[in-house]
Amino acid sequence: MQPLKSLDTLFRAVHLVRQQYPTLQVLIVGGGLDAGDPHEAAELERLRVLAAHLDLTPHLAFIKAQPQETLVQYYTAADVFVPALTL
Repeated sequence: MQPLKSLDTLFRAVHLVRQQYPTLQVLIVGGGLDAGDPHEAAELERLRVLAAHLDLTPHLAFIKAQPQETLVQYYTAADVFVPALTL
């Protein structure tokens, strides 16, 4: 998890979209959930606090990084895919 991925912007957008689509669920796949990097841990905590503030916690799941062959399962199961990139 890195701030440059702009996941906070995604969370704010999801908060707005959920007003129209209350069953919306979000999976965040990847990042350093188990890497032990203190910077990534701090970013993950910041995102969790933001998610709680936006009342997204019950509708949001963080999934640790997956092998390439497993990612395709997440992509095909999704109705929408949002790449977390900053331009």
